Amino acid sequence: TNEAREKEQRKPFAYAAALYTSSAEHSESMIRKNYYSHEDRTDQRRFYPHQRISLAGGKFRASGENIAQYEVIAT
Repeated sequence: TNEAREKEQRKPFAYAAALYTSSAEHSESMIRKNYYSHEDRTDQRRFYPHQRISLAGGKFRASGENIAQYEVIAT
């Protein structure tokens, strides 16, 4: 991704610890509480992705979130 951005003379993406923390905590919450959603209905302080990012110390103008679920297939 950063190689393509460089070709377009754009700044590279950089690692953001707050995004990692926010996403890891949300993933763990979904596992522990057995739900799959962008919204954490069990914690109003962390309901939306932008709230979770802010609580983790992130600064942003806009935010979004991708979550994916996959099925393990035995071979």
